[in-house]
Amino acid sequence: MRAPVGGGTIETVATVQDGATAIALDGTHAYWVNLGSGTIMRWPKAGGSPTAIATGQALGIYLQPAMIAVDATDVYWTNRGDGTIAKVPLAGGTVTTLATGQVEPAGLALDGTHVYWANHGNTGSVARVAKGGGTTEVIASNAGTQTSGITVRGGSVYWTNSGIRQTVYVAPVTGGTPSGLKGTVSGGWGIAVDATNVFFGGFDSDGGFVARLTRSATCAP
Repeated sequence: MRAPVGGGTIETVATVQDGATAIALDGTHAYWVNLGSGTIMRWPKAGGSPTAIATGQALGIYLQPAMIAVDATDVYWTNRGDGTIAKVPLAGGTVTTLATGQVEPAGLALDGTHVYWANHGNTGSVARVAKGGGTTEVIASNAGTQTSGITVRGGSVYWTNSGIRQTVYVAPVTGGTPSGLKGTVSGGWGIAVDATNVFFGGFDSDGGFVARLTRSATCAP
């Protein structure tokens, strides 16, 4: 679906998708993962039919492609079940596996040189790999149970977890001791950062919330 930024008529842009979830945009196209069929899709904003640019990704309950991101040349995604991070050119082509052996990789983010992700399983971790491939670097281990959303800005990586710690953390992109953010409430999932604030959403006893914190409001983990 899409609608004008200021509100208005909702338009259906693709039908008969199989569990369309995470979405990313560039200047001309929308991209998403179909977790039921294990496909990565692309649709032109000017109108037309969606096309599969990658197929045969991890299938099954909780095994499927999870999150997606895009830059000027490639589409990136996490395969939660088989623990891989992959990419494909914007218009489709050969799928390149950038990282293996991850534990339920969930959230995904990009900067100019690296791909970052949050490992949801076990005690949680945050890692990165160069966009061109190479050695996986662990930014934070034991990053919190159910590590989920992740974003990058200004040399720092921010992530949420919705498990025991239920908070938001920040660490340098090159690794180091993470700091917690003061005032965090439980159940964080999605996350975004601007020049001064961290915004995040999730679940609580009232069903759900969206909150914000200042980027400078750090405390001990």
